[in-house]
Order: sequence, then structure tokens, then C-alpha cells
Amino acid sequence: MTAPTKPGSVLIIAGHGARLECEVSGSPSPRVTWYRGDTCLEPSNKHVSAREEVGGHVTRHVMSVSHVGDGDYGNYSCEANNTVGSDR
Repeated sequence: MTAPTKPGSVLIIAGHGARLECEVSGSPSPRVTWYRGDTCLEPSNKHVSAREEVGGHVTRHVMSVSHVGDGDYGNYSCEANNTVGSDR
């Protein structure tokens, strides 16, 4: 498994949505989990995750955050796991 891409800093304006992306590759295809700090982000109306095929064994995982407010600020990361290993 290849390490997920490390997203850079993103400027988000309060009240707007945010789109965070993480590309991963691996075989078997890794499962991706999103975090804000050490808190796992569960899918909800506020946090929507999606997967887009890029090609080969590469997939782009997207976390959309709607109506960003003060409680949404922080460090976001994605963790990729498969039977070979994991990386965050």
C-alpha cells in the first residue's frame, strides 16, 4: 500500500462548504477513514464522504463538510487500511 497523499492547508470561509481530498493506492483496495484531530468523522448530513476512481489502484477519497462553522476548524486527516497495513 502506498501512503495517502498529504493534503496541504485549506482556507475555508465560515458558512460555506469545504471539500477535502486524499488519494490512496493499494491492493487490495484500502478502506479510508476521515478524522478531525483524533475524532473519527462518521458520515452525516454535515460530513459526506465519497470515493472517485482515478485509475489503476488509485482512488480519490473526498470529505465534504457543509456550512462550516467554528466547531469545524482543526486538523483533518485520512487513514488508509487494508490487509497489508495502514497509514495516516
